[in-house]
Amino acid sequence: MQKNRWITHSHGLVKKGFVLIIALALIILSCVSHVEESEEIKVYPNPYRPTAGFLTIKDKNGNSLGNHVELIVYTQNYEEVYRGRLQNDKYAGIDNQGEPLRSGLYMLKIIQIEHGQEKIMSYAYRLVVE
Repeated sequence: MQKNRWITHSHGLVKKGFVLIIALALIILSCVSHVEESEEIKVYPNPYRPTAGFLTIKDKNGNSLGNHVELIVYTQNYEEVYRGRLQNDKYAGIDNQGEPLRSGLYMLKIIQIEHGQEKIMSYAYRLVVE
């Protein structure tokens, strides 16, 4: 009988451990997903593979964002890894050192410059790099 109680007791510990793991995963997901994606832009392909070529960034209707657009790419810890101008609505998926982005979740900040003044089009857009 002692053996059966231990098995039942350890089974309860396994259940509690499993519940704890699920709870931690939900907390992590809620922290990552708090970024509100803009519906004003389209970023594709997403998920993105650096070997697939360029990432395209356009407005919600598929139109060009124009020639005066700055892109800033942040890690999920809000560390800036890239800052530069979009060329023909394309981004090469590289960091400031010219290296391909590593796998992970990134946030994009897009700044459109109109008549010499900055206009933030979208603060954040989630990009998954595989």
